[in-house]
Amino acid sequence: MLKNLDPYTEFENKEDSKDLQEAVSGRYGGVGLVISDSSKIVPKELQNSEFARKGIQVVDAFEGYAFDAGMRPGDTLVSVGDVQIDGLTTEKVSNLLRGNPGTSVSVKFTRPGVNVGNNGEPLVQEVTLQRQLVKLNDIKLACLLKPEEDKIGYIKLAGFSPSAGRELEGKLKALQILTPKGLN
Repeated sequence: MLKNLDPYTEFENKEDSKDLQEAVSGRYGGVGLVISDSSKIVPKELQNSEFARKGIQVVDAFEGYAFDAGMRPGDTLVSVGDVQIDGLTTEKVSNLLRGNPGTSVSVKFTRPGVNVGNNGEPLVQEVTLQRQLVKLNDIKLACLLKPEEDKIGYIKLAGFSPSAGRELEGKLKALQILTPKGLN
């Protein structure tokens, strides 16, 4: 119906609206994990090899959140709360991990090469993660390239939330402190 009026207008349901708001604001209630379907992480030529693991894997565990509880990139999720995640989409697992700040969720996972049973398979580990208001930084990196020579600053801006300008200003000031004679 909307396409007849304007080809650029789309209907947004309540869930889509919430996801967009989280992406724009850079904040959400969760445990501080970035997850992905292992088939999207492992190169195609290795997907049928011994290196390929099936399931939802941790791509990043934020310090101050899930990392501090013991989660690490490469962990394969087994269950979230009482829900076995085998066969669930990344989006559904992500929704299980998210929730109101101050609540907790139990996560079971395996870590290849660590805590291996007699059969060579990784043993299931369990941690309880506290959900918090997760703040996603827009600037992922700020450093000097060849500080002795060129004094060129590099800042990687990965997002554009409402706080991106303040974050950029702070990183620029920090780089300027490192180079009293100024940046090129």
